[in-house]
Amino acid sequence: MKNCIHIGFLAATIFGFQACAHSHIGGSVLHKEGDGSAHICLGENLVKQGDKMAVYDVKCDSGRRGTELKPTPRRVCKKTKVGEATVVEVTDEHFSRIQPIGQIELEKGQVVERLP
Repeated sequence: MKNCIHIGFLAATIFGFQACAHSHIGGSVLHKEGDGSAHICLGENLVKQGDKMAVYDVKCDSGRRGTELKPTPRRVCKKTKVGEATVVEVTDEHFSRIQPIGQIELEKGQVVERLP
């Protein structure tokens, strides 16, 4: 009986973690080229030429929360979608190059996620 309880708890824990997992494919902008394109850290096993990517800016606050008597030093980050881009070249298993769609400017440190 004790083993059944442990197995049930283990299964509930595993399924609980899976429910919170993200299912998107994402990476970041590593280097911007002069023609407006940029290199990202997603390679041939994750993206292919022609894939559409959402582009996000990420801003983090100072981490000061709570009251003066009891601050909680927790940094909170938010991502804001600034546009989209297309994968124009998959260079190897680690890296690809994207071209922005429209008037967005790609910058080092932005986050990209493959669109469905």
